[in-house]
Amino acid sequence: ASVDFENDGDLDLVVSNQDAIPTLMENVTPELGHWLQMDVPLGSVVRVPNEGQSQIRQVMSGGSYASENDPRLHFGLGDTNVIERVEIRWPSGSQQVIRQLPADRIYVFAESGT
Repeated sequence: ASVDFENDGDLDLVVSNQDAIPTLMENVTPELGHWLQMDVPLGSVVRVPNEGQSQIRQVMSGGSYASENDPRLHFGLGDTNVIERVEIRWPSGSQQVIRQLPADRIYVFAESGT
């Protein structure tokens, strides 16, 4: 399962071993750029336009047998240290745009009224 175990912006791995304790494989790669993580409800779709391209992620459940990945959405941002625009499509179908988010942070958002 992939998870940002230290909340430092890089994804680590946890491996479930048969008849043994799990193994944590910590990502110790030197910082290569900025990042953004979004903690939003199951079914939400987040779009991050950046440097002429867009990254789109959806919160889904499941992963593999006896494990589940970190539900937070992870976006690599390269040299961008402030995200101009983040678009969220909520499970209800409504949409929200958030502007000017500093990078290298974990944001938690919930749909208004929920």
